[in-house]
Amino acid sequence: MYSKKRTLMDKFTLSNKKTDLPRDAVIDRIFVNFSGVVHNVNSTTDSVLTMSDLLNQITDMRIVSDGNTVHYSVKALDIAVLNYYDSQGKTVNPDAAFTAVKAADTPFAFMVIFDQGDIMALSKESLEFSINVNPTVNADCAITSLTGTISLEENVYSTEEFQAKYGADLSLAAEPKIVALEKAFNVSEELAEFFEIPTGTLNRRAVLTSFSTAGVRGGSNPGKIGIIVTTPDRREIYTLEYESMKEINRRSYLCAPLTGVVLIDYGTEITNDIFGLRGWKFQKGDYQIAAKAATAGKIRYLSCEYVVNTRVFEIARAVLEGTPS
Repeated sequence: MYSKKRTLMDKFTLSNKKTDLPRDAVIDRIFVNFSGVVHNVNSTTDSVLTMSDLLNQITDMRIVSDGNTVHYSVKALDIAVLNYYDSQGKTVNPDAAFTAVKAADTPFAFMVIFDQGDIMALSKESLEFSINVNPTVNADCAITSLTGTISLEENVYSTEEFQAKYGADLSLAAEPKIVALEKAFNVSEELAEFFEIPTGTLNRRAVLTSFSTAGVRGGSNPGKIGIIVTTPDRREIYTLEYESMKEINRRSYLCAPLTGVVLIDYGTEITNDIFGLRGWKFQKGDYQIAAKAATAGKIRYLSCEYVVNTRVFEIARAVLEGTPS
């Protein structure tokens, strides 16, 4: 086996939002380096933003194989949040200030990295990477230029090496499924269930980003977060004050917490192994995220899942990438 890196010729722009990824190796990481320009039409006032405001305008980044197998379906902000925690704060900080100068073009740049698991590109009939962009940042500012350069880190195996690592029928492979879902939570004096943890896959980790009902990140943080098992009887298997979760994350990931963001590592915090919740062992609604909240809001739940051969997994586990511990 050997590894290689390469930059693709095709680039994302405001008009070119789709490209095919090569399928001759195992894709370990995908780097997308964005650069662009924000124009502020206001002739008297600078617009004080954050990098989150720019990341949020790339409203969907999707990596899909064979037409319907979703590996990633996220905003640029979602993946930037994961990158920030996994790199101990060394990647783009969504909370960092960005000022769009009045009556001027202001350049920006950031990189997002897709590295939550191996994609078996050489076993696919097709592998497509697409983005959607909303260029309107606010009433005064718009993205008028955007270029996204794609680079790959790939592993090349001989047939024997590939079968030894992933199984002749890919039975030991664990491909990522990283998707984001949003759900409102209500005012509650006790923990109240509001979000069903996905079934059918291996749930490794969850990133919970809270918003006010007006859409302000961190504008309505719950007072407490819990995980409730609802059957055969109701049990609280995880109950933490929101501020305590932030401090636990600070120590686990060795970086300052982001506004409105907390993470739950199912493998280390719930199942006490490197794997996580086996979603094929429970039914829809059996495991739920709950919140105790003084004000209503919503949670964007970034679900870090892995698609595994469940029968083989129970015997031999799978080839998983590590998360910080």
